[in-house]
Amino acid sequence: GNTVKSIRHKVSYAEHGPELLEMGFVYDPQQFRWEKVKRALQAYESIYGDLLVPASFTIPKGDASWERDLWGMKLRSVVNGIRNRNLYAEREPELLEIGFDFDLQQYRWEKVKRALLAYERIKGDLLVPSSFTIPEGDASWERDLWGVKLGVTVSDIRNRNSNRYAEL
Repeated sequence: GNTVKSIRHKVSYAEHGPELLEMGFVYDPQQFRWEKVKRALQAYESIYGDLLVPASFTIPKGDASWERDLWGMKLRSVVNGIRNRNLYAEREPELLEIGFDFDLQQYRWEKVKRALLAYERIKGDLLVPSSFTIPEGDASWERDLWGVKLGVTVSDIRNRNSNRYAEL
């Protein structure tokens, strides 16, 4: 740790800079974190087919689908930071290139629509009780819909409070 810090501050091994770069050494820790985040986003997209990371998604520990150093990363928190706090704002071109969507309004509507259509298919109507939450682990629902408080969403739509369903 101390050696790496010393190298990054160009106190030690400065004369070996080209070799360090060739080996993949990252001088900027922010760059190192970005590379890790980028790998996580790319892996998520390859596994799930999109970058629409569900609420509270954490990369599962012990899952061989993911590189070990990504296990435990709270990817949804990172995604929220990118969208809400301009985390990695300087990386916007790269994020767009890998398919990251900064504006989720259309996605949110599509998710609500899918949830409503699934509810109608499963329950036979669209009379969603305000207390209804899509059950976790229920294979009759698409996985990314599990835990959605559909009753609250429908109630908000009925009351013309469409900002609430923005949390989906």
